[in-house]
Amino acid sequence: MKDRITSAKIDPATGRPLPAGVEYRGKGQYRARKRIAGGERIHQTFSSAKLARRWLDTTSAKLELGQFEDTGAVALTLAF
Repeated sequence: MKDRITSAKIDPATGRPLPAGVEYRGKGQYRARKRIAGGERIHQTFSSAKLARRWLDTTSAKLELGQFEDTGAVALTLAF
C-alpha cells in the first residue's frame, strides 16, 4: 500500500495534518475529493477526516480494479 501523503493543512479537531484529498469545511465536516476518468472529480462529506480518508482509499482501489461506478449522475437524474 502507498504511504499516505498528508497535506500542509492541520485538522483543528486533532492537531494532525489532514490526509491528501481531504479538506476541513467546518465543525464536523470533512470533504474528500477524488479525480476520476476525464478529469471529473467526485466528492463526499464526512464527519471525520478518518472516514474521509477511508472513502478515498476504497474509491481509489475500486478505480484501479475497474469496479468503480459513478452513481452521481444517476442520483441527479432521479432527483428531478
